Amino acid sequence: MKTTFLQESLYLLKSKISRVVLVIICLLVAFAGFQAVNTQADSWQTFKITRGMYQSSAEFNQDIQKPYHIHQESNPLG
Repeated sequence: MKTTFLQESLYLLKSKISRVVLVIICLLVAFAGFQAVNTQADSWQTFKITRGMYQSSAEFNQDIQKPYHIHQESNPLG
């Protein structure tokens, strides 16, 4: 008995497992979108607070162009 791709697809859509997987994927996508919006809002708020610490925008722009380096020393006793 030959089954077509359409018949297989309809069978998968009717099965409960595929519905559960689809719901889980939709929930994960919605959660990721929510996290992205929150992260963007937090980043913008942090940027505004940091910008407010400077006297002028020229001082802010000058400081943001500095080459910053992260220096980490290991524990000599460890």
